[in-house]
Amino acid sequence: MQSLMNLNLAPIQFEVNVLGAIHAVNAFLPLLRGGSAKKIILVSGGSGQPEFVRKVQMGAMATLSITKCALGMVGVKYSVELKDEGFTVVAVNPGWVDTSATAGNQGAGECLLGLLSTATSDSTCTGNTSSAFG
Repeated sequence: MQSLMNLNLAPIQFEVNVLGAIHAVNAFLPLLRGGSAKKIILVSGGSGQPEFVRKVQMGAMATLSITKCALGMVGVKYSVELKDEGFTVVAVNPGWVDTSATAGNQGAGECLLGLLSTATSDSTCTGNTSSAFG
């Protein structure tokens, strides 16, 4: 039986999903510090939540799951580091996103509306589709 862990994909997925988020936050942090809305939103996914993966028995896309789980820790670390500056850091799970991989699935529009609501809200995220840190 072939392993579901395709190590050829691991470096690029780590670079995009984890390091890319860190580079983006670090690049915008000076502007965020000078602004009034001190919010950082990281786009994660259900595949990075161990409870979800166990519940649906998701064996595929192992490197994506691992890197999205690591992205959650990035959010926790930024939350701890920036707490005294009044930042709110959340990781959101957009649900179904309209891509070639999800063609034919309904709900992408509703998920986008939910993300926009989260991004403009004055409160921290709660519920099944996001994680609030801090």
